[in-house]
Amino acid sequence: TGALRDSNLLMYDRQTESWWQEFGGEGVIGHYAGRRLEQLYLSIVSWDEFKTAYPDGKVLSRPASGRPYGQNPYAGYDRPGSAPFLFSGETDPIVVKSQVANRAHPDTPEFEDFGDMLVRGESTVGYFRVDWFTPTGLASWGDTRLTVVGTEGYIEVRKNLDLAGRAGRDHLFVTDANATRYEDCSGVQLTFGHDFLADVRNRTETAMPQEHCFKAMHLALTAQDRADRI
Repeated sequence: TGALRDSNLLMYDRQTESWWQEFGGEGVIGHYAGRRLEQLYLSIVSWDEFKTAYPDGKVLSRPASGRPYGQNPYAGYDRPGSAPFLFSGETDPIVVKSQVANRAHPDTPEFEDFGDMLVRGESTVGYFRVDWFTPTGLASWGDTRLTVVGTEGYIEVRKNLDLAGRAGRDHLFVTDANATRYEDCSGVQLTFGHDFLADVRNRTETAMPQEHCFKAMHLALTAQDRADRI
């Protein structure tokens, strides 16, 4: 798939497009989520040995997909001191602009039903928006989305529902130079909540470092304090 989970490759089958963890062979997304592949043992032999033992054997060729087979797409990923996957390296971003409003609740004038902020670091920018405007015709309470945009593609997560009509929740869209792919992530186990509670109980930093948490809270409080009321 080109994706990683727990720093391990994810495979897929062409019949059902289910995703499989390379280590252990467990299905994590799709029709066979929760199933486990049967392990087959193999031996690494020389080409001469193979030709002698299997003169009519077939050799798997590389598909004409244009992919750079033979090159490591994760070069430097396991280098000591390297940044986590999709982490921009920003450690001290600033709030550029923030604003709040009360658009639809005049009976409670102090209530803020809209807010957004723009955050900037050395090499990245982030935009955050939250509102209280869920239409009554929406099939879910709220429409939570996360988009990560880079110079060569982007990832979008639609948490609550997909307005395009797909049933369920936890929809993932990945777009790059080759194609746009959709993945049903409803069967993927999310560990953040469990890890966070364990951190609180055990005073560990599994879900996130405390410094990261304090910085996020600092940004949120700064945005609220400096917000223009529109």
